[in-house]
Amino acid sequence: MTDDCIGVDKLTIEHYSGLLWKFQMRLYLISKGLFSIVHKSEKAAYLERAQQAFTIIRLSVSSSLVYLISDSSTASKAWEKLQTHFERDTVANKFFLKKRYFRTTGPSGYHARKLTIT
Repeated sequence: MTDDCIGVDKLTIEHYSGLLWKFQMRLYLISKGLFSIVHKSEKAAYLERAQQAFTIIRLSVSSSLVYLISDSSTASKAWEKLQTHFERDTVANKFFLKKRYFRTTGPSGYHARKLTIT
């Protein structure tokens, strides 16, 4: 790959006949989210965007928590698993959040218990 502009060699007869250019260009277009346009498929466009969403979610999860979504194959499944894990609507979780809230101190050193909520 010699062309610094796009990272793909210029098309020559040798490149296309050996499928090297096609392979490189396909990967480049996928990396830019443009292959679905070339492929002329709305389903492909959706799949590319779905893969991008999943990749963004995956890259935003620390390696210590990636096990939570390691068996997810779509962005929506990964999102659902993270939501289920972190937004549990249980008594224990409510107690934990309340305890955390009351241990919070404000910027001026006021404790949350001293604040009046109206």
